[in-house]
Amino acid sequence: MEITAVSNRPGSKRLHEFAARHSIPRVFDDWHSMLEHPDLWDGLAISTWPDATPDILSAAMTLKVPILVEKPVAWNSARLRLLCAQPHDRVFVGYNRRFYPSVQAAHDEARQGPPLLAHLSLPKDVIVPDVPDPKGSYLWNFFESVSALGLDLTRFVLGNLRVDAVSRLRNEVGNIAGLAAVLSTERGDVVQVTSSWNTAANFSLTLYRPKRRLELLPFEVASLYEGMEVLPPTDDHPVRRYVPKLVKKTMLDGIDLREKPGFVAEAQALKAMLTERPYRHAPRVSKMRSPQPRCAKN
Repeated sequence: MEITAVSNRPGSKRLHEFAARHSIPRVFDDWHSMLEHPDLWDGLAISTWPDATPDILSAAMTLKVPILVEKPVAWNSARLRLLCAQPHDRVFVGYNRRFYPSVQAAHDEARQGPPLLAHLSLPKDVIVPDVPDPKGSYLWNFFESVSALGLDLTRFVLGNLRVDAVSRLRNEVGNIAGLAAVLSTERGDVVQVTSSWNTAANFSLTLYRPKRRLELLPFEVASLYEGMEVLPPTDDHPVRRYVPKLVKKTMLDGIDLREKPGFVAEAQALKAMLTERPYRHAPRVSKMRSPQPRCAKN
């Protein structure tokens, strides 16, 4: 693939230097102008601040070209539903963690048996103000970054998610300092979600079955445990120990150790879309099929 054109917000001081550094032949001062020249390209990559993404994506979708759009696509589900209703089925969102070998191992584990219990931990670094903020603007960091990736990752592993209950931890002035939620899937999986701001923990997803557990901790590593090993007391550890038996570990390898993990596979999915070949794992924005706010196909 070759980058043939680039644009940025009007008045950008970095646009021309960026184009020169990457040998991009055409530069447009705003995205409106670039969309008026679809003969220059076969597909689009949209990577902007989420405030602008819905408007750019909505206009680009009218051209019917393949589109890779970075997450999050919109700040709220109402705006997202409008995009999902547009008749265009070749738009996918850049959730690169779907392409991790570890995440795909979790996907296979979840789909090979009956419904299961799961736990998703999202310990995002959210700075909670000590004065009331009824608009919750301090929460944008939670929705914009790894938390959105973690929720999409869970949806990829288990299927469409429904919110059943949410409890919020609040500080002295009423701002949200953390949350716990219960989600469920169409087939009956139950997911507990906990998110405590700035705690000493890593992002993780754990799948529980009788005598079996798969843990993504962090998301780049999948550890599969089967049964428990009983270790008798020793001089160093005078108490009997029960330790889960690690039977398999799936980690990043190959190109994912040399480049940003998942990005090369994501680019290959875009190329497959451009050349009308089959592709897997990419979450597509498509016309909604139910009254629920769901639109990304697994």
